[in-house]
Amino acid sequence: MARVFVIGLDGVPEEMLRALCEAGVMPRCAAAIEAGRLARISSTYPPLSSVAWSTVLTGAGPGAHGIFGFVECDPYTYRYTFPLAGDLKAPALWEVLGRAGKRAAFLNVPATYPAPAVNGVLVSGFVAPSLGDAVWPRALLPELEARGYAVDADARLGHTDKGALLDDLARVLDHRRWLIRRVWRDGPWDLFMVVFTGTDRALHFLFDAAEDAAHPLHERVRAYFGMVDAAAGEVLDLVEDGDLLVMLSDHGFGPLRREIRTNDVLAALGFLSFGAEAPADLTTMTAESRAFALDPGRVYLHTRDRFPRARARRSDGLLEEVAAGIERYCAAHGVAGTVLRGRDIYAGPCAGAAPDLLVMGKDGDDWKGRVGAVPAAGTGAFTGCHTFDNAFLLVRSPRAIAPSAPADLTAVAYCVRWHYGIDQ
Repeated sequence: MARVFVIGLDGVPEEMLRALCEAGVMPRCAAAIEAGRLARISSTYPPLSSVAWSTVLTGAGPGAHGIFGFVECDPYTYRYTFPLAGDLKAPALWEVLGRAGKRAAFLNVPATYPAPAVNGVLVSGFVAPSLGDAVWPRALLPELEARGYAVDADARLGHTDKGALLDDLARVLDHRRWLIRRVWRDGPWDLFMVVFTGTDRALHFLFDAAEDAAHPLHERVRAYFGMVDAAAGEVLDLVEDGDLLVMLSDHGFGPLRREIRTNDVLAALGFLSFGAEAPADLTTMTAESRAFALDPGRVYLHTRDRFPRARARRSDGLLEEVAAGIERYCAAHGVAGTVLRGRDIYAGPCAGAAPDLLVMGKDGDDWKGRVGAVPAAGTGAFTGCHTFDNAFLLVRSPRAIAPSAPADLTAVAYCVRWHYGIDQ
């Protein structure tokens, strides 16, 4: 039976993809666009890889799959915790296809660590602290270890030597191309999915170079995207006429003007205080605090129903007071941000764990949830930030897909289920 191929280009904005294709930098992607249908789509709330790829893998929003960010806060200790693949509350494609007797390969998909047992192969994407826990089946691990396989580039280079970062991104891309060839040999596959995540790293540190022809690293960034195109082309070479092809990005990118430290804003408004003079995390947050933030701009009411140590009680009045305070801060300081209510954007059995408010950045103002270590407003080494409304989705199908098919990140799981006649 015809197969399904999914190729992810993490963070690549639709307009950049078109421009690079038209400029001849990405000819393989250009040919795929010519043969399929390309659309500009929105990401998830928030537009973050862990959230977005969880939606891709489950066909469900965060309110159903339960992943709202890369980090959460333990309600008793206030220490940071890190959601894992096993924390998904909606069935992922490896479960859906496994039950249907289909074999699948998932290569470098973010938020799939530690690697679950699948009917096929899964090699986790970032964040994957240990390669030993990032590979299924375990029998494949010695080959990756012998190769010195790298899940991710060394992002620290982006802070010290961006040319060296590009070198490392190219090195990791070579590892990815080797993995694609190696795993393909273990087929046949019903689903073959690979995500190229170096594009996200490149655009965080080098968005200015990608956009500015006068930048000294402009041609090197374009050359890197040409390498990604060639790697994607190796997968495209495997696609036959009857197969279903989906290509997508999980969010877009835009120029970064400054990062806004949300917890500093909440402290300035009187909603947040710490017992330590220079807090490094949330563990010294006082019981009197009424709100705090996690990345990226997720605001939680610090109330007794969710945090036993808190003194405040949940109320619509408190929610609106915090929202209005953030909006006043934006107006007074010329900061761009849209304050969304969690109840308006999240639905499903996990909505009770969602942030109460989400501050969505715009116009280059990127809201962060870190405590300490960074200036209240600045950019650091980053020149690009995630955006919500300019991801892309490309579908090439030998058959007409139902008109009810979604035009967002849930389309991947929908198309896979539709292709194999699995109930939605």
